[in-house]
Amino acid sequence: MVGNLLGFVHVVGAALLEGERFLVALRSTTMADAGLWEFPGGKVEAGESPEDALVREIREELGCVIRPLGILGREYSQDKKIVLDVYLARLASGTPVAREHEELRWVDMAEARGLDWASADLPLLPQLDAWLRAASGPRAKNEEADGKASDDSEIKDSNGVEEVTHECSGGGG
Repeated sequence: MVGNLLGFVHVVGAALLEGERFLVALRSTTMADAGLWEFPGGKVEAGESPEDALVREIREELGCVIRPLGILGREYSQDKKIVLDVYLARLASGTPVAREHEELRWVDMAEARGLDWASADLPLLPQLDAWLRAASGPRAKNEEADGKASDDSEIKDSNGVEEVTHECSGGGG
């Protein structure tokens, strides 16, 4: 799916993970919904896959490269006329810098619940919370005890559906 979906703009966001924390971005005064928190990302351009759009948008907005792991969830915002797909992702290289946003912040779920969220992003917090809880469950703890790194190539969404890692084809730029 690209660009425009039956009058809706296709937007992607990243739940950029670091342990049990994730990166959130405060919309600046030059943006719609200024002062609200969101998962960083942007519009999918015509001819672009959502994953490639996400890598491009994060590179442009935050100056770093990410590795999308799989889709966390989708939200339709009737009032904004957008379809938002949020992907779980890990930092591949660089350090996120607020180029377009007022502020970036690494938060855990308790901190995230206390923030004022953009209406499209807010409904995806419970899905992220469920994923983070599952990721830190007994299997993850056993792997840590055995000295094994967790396997990012398989993740499960809130319905237990397996998602496979997608390596983006977009290059630097």
